[in-house]
Amino acid sequence: MKKKNSKPKLDRDCEKWAGLLEKAKVLSIDPSSGSANSAPGFAYIEQGVLLESGTYFIPKGDVSERLFALCEVLRKDFSDIEVLIIESLPPFMQSAGSSFKTRSVMNLHMSVGAIYGALGNAVVIGVPPASGHSEAKKLDFEYVKSDENDALILAHTVFKRADVNLTGVLNKLRSHDEKA
Repeated sequence: MKKKNSKPKLDRDCEKWAGLLEKAKVLSIDPSSGSANSAPGFAYIEQGVLLESGTYFIPKGDVSERLFALCEVLRKDFSDIEVLIIESLPPFMQSAGSSFKTRSVMNLHMSVGAIYGALGNAVVIGVPPASGHSEAKKLDFEYVKSDENDALILAHTVFKRADVNLTGVLNKLRSHDEKA
């Protein structure tokens, strides 16, 4: 009988792709379908250096129009991405105190699918929400939650677990703490 690997999938993926992370064009995305309270956060990294981060404005409209707009901007701005880091969402997001409604969860899943479709040739590393939250709690400064910062913490989580140097992300997160 084959022995089951006891490491979490995230750790196995980080080890597997560590060499690629060091030299690749990486996009970390906090998914969103562009609802009234949320926008897709992103962090763009080349060869372990943060070059740009922010959020994408998605025009108002029904969810299919918003997701189409998201796909278009991702294909235009990031068509040569080699690694995609994205939040790996469970099928149901119900927990004590959760504010997620069924429609919100469905829209998030549709957003993740649209992002996969837009950047289909990239290696995908999924980060469970709890893993990103755990890394945020370990920071030596206050983590300020935002769509952009969520994308930054996803990238930080992957690079840290892969034991690959990542320049600029912690300074960017720290600067957001100082502004808060």
